[in-house]
Amino acid sequence: MSIHQLIEIARRSFRVQTAAMNVAGQNIANVNTEGYSRQRIGLQADSLANRGLHTQLGPGTVTGAGVSLQTFERLRDGLLVSAGWEARSMLGSADEEQRILSALEGLMASSE
Repeated sequence: MSIHQLIEIARRSFRVQTAAMNVAGQNIANVNTEGYSRQRIGLQADSLANRGLHTQLGPGTVTGAGVSLQTFERLRDGLLVSAGWEARSMLGSADEEQRILSALEGLMASSE
């Protein structure tokens, strides 16, 4: 493996770790922010075979080529999200019912 390949692996690894630290920082900074959902990144080990690089290693020898960023995920609790949707729906229904009953009450009060 050449020095250039080693430096490239280190450079990509630093970028991935920087992204991981940014996600961790966002999670910590927004822990009390309403509506914020925690994030997570997925890392994937790279191999030289996937990168098309030729090495002078013996057969069966596996060498790594660093790490890459695979996914960004938002972690949400499906039960809480569903409960929030249901609560907003019920609030909308209650607001509409209150509007109709207020209009009827206004009609009843004026007829007396």
